[in-house]
Amino acid sequence: MIKIYHNPECGTSRNVLAVIRAAGYEVQVVEYLLVGWERDQLTYLLNAANLTPRQALRTTKPFLN
Repeated sequence: MIKIYHNPECGTSRNVLAVIRAAGYEVQVVEYLLVGWERDQLTYLLNAANLTPRQALRTTKPFLN
C-alpha cells in the first residue's frame, strides 16, 4: 500500500493521487491539513528523503493560512 500525504486543494497533489490510483495501487490518503503532523512523522519523512527542514520548505508559492 502507498501512503500519500495529500492536500486536496493542491493540483499537484490531486494529480499524483490520480496517477497512483490509475496505476491500480491501493492508497492510504492522509489529509495532513486536517490531521496535522507529529514530530516523529516529519523526522522520518525528512530522513527518508534525505532533506533538511529548510530544503523541504516550499519557496515557489507564498504560505497561505
